[in-house]
Amino acid sequence: MLRPYQAECLAAIQNAITRGRKRQLIVLPTAAGKTVIFTRWIALHPGERWLILVHRDELVTQTLSKLADAAPWLLADGAVGVIKAERNDVAARVIVASVQTLARPNRLAQLGPVDGIIVDEAHHATAETYKRILAACGAYYTTGPLVLGWTATADRADGEALGAVFEAIVYEQPMLALHGIQVKLAAEFHDLHISHGDFKPAELGALLADADAPVHAAAAYREHAEDRTGSCSRRPWQRPTRWRPPSASRASRPRRSMAPRPSTSATPSSTASLAARRRSSATAGS
Repeated sequence: MLRPYQAECLAAIQNAITRGRKRQLIVLPTAAGKTVIFTRWIALHPGERWLILVHRDELVTQTLSKLADAAPWLLADGAVGVIKAERNDVAARVIVASVQTLARPNRLAQLGPVDGIIVDEAHHATAETYKRILAACGAYYTTGPLVLGWTATADRADGEALGAVFEAIVYEQPMLALHGIQVKLAAEFHDLHISHGDFKPAELGALLADADAPVHAAAAYREHAEDRTGSCSRRPWQRPTRWRPPSASRASRPRRSMAPRPSTSATPSSTASLAARRRSSATAGS
């Protein structure tokens, strides 16, 4: 069953199509269920062929895992194929493709026509590799495929406008509009360095680890959503596993002497929200 904002998003996509918008951008926060939304769209159009573009090779496995959770019927029917490295399932109805692989001329020439394209992490879509794929699929023609770009931020660090690829933001849902629980941490973001518009992952990870972020997230999960299924992943390329309550509290360790500050909002269904978005983190640290 879709959440109300997920149903609103599907309606917004359809309304934009009615207005002639074929290259659409959707802005949703992390853990808002974008895979659930676009798989529902694919399910509503069974005769169509879809291409799902992911930014890096390792994200192919992650996307397949999410598809298995959101739309197991797709994988059961053998409708999903992969274009990555040695795999080249160009005849599949739904193709999960690494941009790194598909942008190669010999792979792109074998793809064939598609009815729709999902662009994951669409803030990368101004890169030449993405534009090459979109152009080859005829996405810039009025008769071309529907393009749905999904991102948590429509801002780019290099200032290049996403309007060069997408015609309009057709739906946007801020984090604070979603039901969530704020988890407060003893963490200070002021000293973190910025790279390509985001915190450096190693520094951010160390800061959250020092603040025992996973322990606090698990405690909030048990308090507010113990009867609900959740998922988490220690690494982006690993298959998510069902969350289990910790058997015992982790041994305390020295940490920075700082007063607790709100750092981010975490939805009960995902501890991944603690990897704070740039804006919420900066606001919390101010």
